[in-house]
Parts: sequence; structure tokens; C-alpha cells
Amino acid sequence: MNAGHAILAVALAIAALTFWLAYEPTPEATDEGSSSTRPAADVITRDTWLTTMTTEGLPDRTLRAAEGEYFDKRQGTELVMPHLTIYRADGAPWEIRAERGWTIRGGDIITLEGSVVIERESATGGPPTRFTTNRLRVHPKRDFAETNDRVAMTNANGRIDAVGMRAWLGTPAKVKL
Repeated sequence: MNAGHAILAVALAIAALTFWLAYEPTPEATDEGSSSTRPAADVITRDTWLTTMTTEGLPDRTLRAAEGEYFDKRQGTELVMPHLTIYRADGAPWEIRAERGWTIRGGDIITLEGSVVIERESATGGPPTRFTTNRLRVHPKRDFAETNDRVAMTNANGRIDAVGMRAWLGTPAKVKL
């Protein structure tokens, strides 16, 4: 082999090695697709709900979801179309809906995202009190919800737009915008 052939062989080897190191297959080129970066759920549920009761045997809160995926390693559940109802002894319950959500610590904290709506019917039969935001963190056992995002509140008196909200959903209910 002459020197020209040796240089050409080394150059081809370097080019092949460079291509091999730089090549990243597209999801379509692998059997795993885009789910290769997402861990598999330990439990998957569909059209499920969970109701916790008071010591008197009355409903305290209900969490429903079109789909839930529990991940043991993360100690949490991803929710699709979650709907949380927080019942009140003094009147209508709080209804909280979103496009998706995440629960941790057995539901002690629920993070909701995407078109979040918090609503409670009026005691007088008028329009409900309604809050809309894009992200909300709910502490169901404390009857507390909060966001640092934009929020709009509408009720019989009109509309208020704000950034950030703290809501105490117990009796009496109190909201700080």
C-alpha cells in the first residue's frame, strides 16, 4: 500500500467515525419512538375518581380524571382532564377543572395546568364566582389554592384581572389577588 492509499484510508476511517459519533437516530428510526425519554407508568387508570370522607361520613373532596398514570419512583400521578370538587357544609362546593395535572404525596399537593377554572355557585342564585388561570397549586387538606400566574375573577359584580392569587376555600372563603 502506498502513502496515498494509507492517507485516504485514514481519512475515510476518521470521516466514518465522525459520522457514527454525530449520528442520532430520529424517533421514527427507533422502535421506541418519542416515549424513550418518558418512563413507563406503574399503574394506568381511566375514568376514575377518588372521594375522601369527613369523620361524619360526608364527602369532603372528590378527584376525578379521564386518565391517570401513577409513577412509583416519582411518588406521583399524572392526570388528564382532572376535576377536583371540594365540598362545603355551608353551601355549594368548589369545582376545579384543568387540562392536565400532577399529584404528589398521596394527593397532598395537586398541580393543575392548562385552562384552569375554579368555580363556585352563588348562594343567591346569581352567576357563579369563577377564577381562570393557566396554572394552579392546590393543597386540598388545607382548603388552599394558589398561583403566581395571571388570573381573572368574574362574579355578579364584574371582572378583576390580577397576577397571582391565594385562595382559602374553607369556611369562610377568602381570596387575595
